[in-house]
Amino acid sequence: MKSAMIITVGSPKESLGALKLANWLTRTGWKVTQRTELGYFDRQYDLYCFSAVFSWRLPKLVEMVRQAKRWGEVWIGGPAVSFHHDNRAYVEQETGIKPHIGIDERFEREPGQYPMVYFSRGCPAYTAACGCCPVPRLEGKRFTFYPEAEPAKLLLDNNLSALPDEYQQHIIQKYLQWNCGRVDANSGFEPHTFTEKTLLRWKAMPLLFWRLGYDDLSEREEVLEMLRLLKRHGYEGERVRVYTIIGNEPIDACVRRIREVIELGMHPWPQRYRPLNWLGPDGTLPTKFDWDEPTLIAYQHFYSRAAYWKQIKPEEFRYQSRFPLLRH
Repeated sequence: MKSAMIITVGSPKESLGALKLANWLTRTGWKVTQRTELGYFDRQYDLYCFSAVFSWRLPKLVEMVRQAKRWGEVWIGGPAVSFHHDNRAYVEQETGIKPHIGIDERFEREPGQYPMVYFSRGCPAYTAACGCCPVPRLEGKRFTFYPEAEPAKLLLDNNLSALPDEYQQHIIQKYLQWNCGRVDANSGFEPHTFTEKTLLRWKAMPLLFWRLGYDDLSEREEVLEMLRLLKRHGYEGERVRVYTIIGNEPIDACVRRIREVIELGMHPWPQRYRPLNWLGPDGTLPTKFDWDEPTLIAYQHFYSRAAYWKQIKPEEFRYQSRFPLLRH
């Protein structure tokens, strides 16, 4: 029996593709071992498969691939190499192996019980606020449906509210039949396609939070209308989490978005902007406008904790021996 080692560069269940690959290889007769690290004595495998979700994992992936390719065949995939052409070029140049780009159809629909699931791939609703969102590049600008998918605690579909009404109902019904407890629709709902009908449909679902993104002031009206709609139906506080990227606009614009979320009674979820080809963490994170990395970290630290922004004025927040939010 041939043997394969699948290495997810990160946490053990970070890559859904790697988990599907493991099931597919096992079903087709391979003996499979799954790890997050390649050891010096792991020489006995016929095939080594590497997956990374985030670009900053790629230097470590490259280091392990250089070792593994002396022992057996090597496959490289995962979102990180598909997110940006620089990542693909870096991996190929450093390892001599061409990574697989995009979804691997060999095992994309491999059945199994996974910790996360897609009932659909792709997103047709590109707007200016989407910026450098990698979903169209990775999954396409048209929906692909997986009606046979099995529910999981983490629902990853990228644009639930833009799906056809009957397909949204199909997903909800499968979850209600599964009776799995609360579900995290992690990628959230798209404000541009979210209506009261969408809300009434999905309120039957045991959602952990209502999630949405407010990443650019160009989508202000759509986002605020969605937040007001949720509030009218009794959803506020921590039950509504709003992704608010910081670093993609000047500080004043980013803070404005965050404060608008708070003023409506919801919780912001700030995320530092990282270029899709950033290979950190050894290098300094490149920043734009009037941001620098320490200030990004400080704003994220303050506004991701309600215990801070509910009780402390921003200008009174002391972090790493300074008052980084003093101007606000």
